[in-house]
Amino acid sequence: MDMNMRIWYNSHALLTVSEAINKILFDLIGNKTKVELRWDPTMEHIIIKGEIQYKFKIGNQFFITTHPVAMFSVDVMVRHGTQVYKV
Repeated sequence: MDMNMRIWYNSHALLTVSEAINKILFDLIGNKTKVELRWDPTMEHIIIKGEIQYKFKIGNQFFITTHPVAMFSVDVMVRHGTQVYKV
């Protein structure tokens, strides 16, 4: 059984692929929480009328996006993208 894997890392500034590494090492570094992986725990994807919207919490209030206003560079894999939604 093949125990080697490659790590693909993608951020706003960089896309890179590692050399082959042992799967056990990958499992050790892969056991991170969503927050440690920079996911925002206050944001949630929801489906409304077949469309993906975002539900987020600020203070004690929840907000749901209605539609995108601007989507600058969000389809580019490597660099910052700006999404602006109406709530």
